[in-house]
Amino acid sequence: MAKRPSMISRLRAVLRGASDLPSITIEKVAADLDMSVRVLQKRLQRAGTRFREQLDRERLERASAMLGATSLSLREIAQRLGYADASTLRSSVGPVG
Repeated sequence: MAKRPSMISRLRAVLRGASDLPSITIEKVAADLDMSVRVLQKRLQRAGTRFREQLDRERLERASAMLGATSLSLREIAQRLGYADASTLRSSVGPVG
C-alpha cells in the first residue's frame, strides 16, 4: 500500500500550482484539498504549522527564484507575489546581492 503524502506536502503542491498567488485563500486551498477550512487548519496545527506560514514560504521561494532568474525589479516581483510593497519583500528576503 502506497504511503499518502503528508498534509504539508499536499498543501505545498497546491500552493506551487497556484498561478495567482496573491489571490490564494485558505478557502480555495481547502476546496482544492476537498476538505473544510477547519479540517485543514486542524491538520496543519497537528503538523506544527499554519496556512500563513506555508503561504509565506511559497512566496519567499518564488521571490528568490524570480530575483535570480528574471530582470524584474524588486517592486515588480513584490507586486506579482502579493507583497504590500518592495520594502516588505526586502525585509522578508533579507540581504540581497
